[in-house]
Amino acid sequence: MAVIIVLIILISLLVIFGGGRIALAYAESRRAKALSERAVIEMRLRIALEDQLAEEREKRIHLEKELSDIQNKYGDANKE
Repeated sequence: MAVIIVLIILISLLVIFGGGRIALAYAESRRAKALSERAVIEMRLRIALEDQLAEEREKRIHLEKELSDIQNKYGDANKE
């Protein structure tokens, strides 16, 4: 009889601690998932910002060329 009670207590303890380990593993997996989602969002933002920066550089280069052309036209007109 005592052996059965000890086995029941042992099984109960294993279930309780096993459930605790499962709960900890679940919490850890949720945290890992949140971190991975955050990393993906940061990567997408970085790509979007790099694209925007490239567009701004292209605009700046285009405007600098236009300014250079205008300065050359007015510089040539003033020389005459």
